[in-house]
Amino acid sequence: MKPFRWNIEKIEQLGRLTSGQRSEAYPEFVGELRRCASRVVGGAGGGRLVFVGRSPESLFDYLSGVFSGTSWDERLVHLNVSNRWSRVSDIEKENPGAVRALEAHFELVGLAPDQIIAERLPTCLVDLVASGSTFGQIAEFLVGWNARGSNDQAALRHKLLVLGITMREQSSPKAWRWFQHADWIEVTGIDAIKNVSIGERLWRYLGNEQAKVTDANTPRRWDDQDILLPPRDTRRIEALRRAADLFRRGVSEKGEFATLLAGEKSMSEAWLRDLVGELRS
Repeated sequence: MKPFRWNIEKIEQLGRLTSGQRSEAYPEFVGELRRCASRVVGGAGGGRLVFVGRSPESLFDYLSGVFSGTSWDERLVHLNVSNRWSRVSDIEKENPGAVRALEAHFELVGLAPDQIIAERLPTCLVDLVASGSTFGQIAEFLVGWNARGSNDQAALRHKLLVLGITMREQSSPKAWRWFQHADWIEVTGIDAIKNVSIGERLWRYLGNEQAKVTDANTPRRWDDQDILLPPRDTRRIEALRRAADLFRRGVSEKGEFATLLAGEKSMSEAWLRDLVGELRS
């Protein structure tokens, strides 16, 4: 089951929900988010962008505005799944219905293994990273599901890219790097890993402090019918208004965002040059 989330691309249908107090954000937030979004797009290899969980939802909202009305309009997916600690195989032993509901969720957003393999574009999973455990749970879930379907594991691995948004630290040969300690990379064989580092303030705001539009979709809620209902508490409504503002900013900043993208290293690749040209036009 796919958790409910308001469609901010149809703001006119939200009526008075978008009027009133917004959730708090610091003054430089939008500028820092814009720069992060540019680096994420530049690192995604021209594929679908799947924003995992709630931490990167502002990136999804802003880029939904930037890409509205373009050929990239359908490349953004918000996957509201939260699971850092529990292996899906263990959850299935206790509650098989939850895992069936999770599979239905993935199928609905085009992320079942056979859908990923059949998709022309690669699929890039994006999330804020501390240890990478959420990526690990999703990767093991997809690989296990794919094995049950007797699909080609190499084909699935070939289509998946993981992009972690990390907190910027001083570069050092002894610096701790999450992907060097993630056992699931070797287990699943999914080793296309990229990182985008951002400042501590933005990372902590997105990961720990920001009010979110939706409730966390933890394993105990995967098959709970309540996740299909819109939240109505004040904190979620204020976050919705902030999300709608970000979408509007994205719509109005296509040219500015194109200029940022033109400075990315991947500008040498045809897909990014085409995107920059489309946004500028």
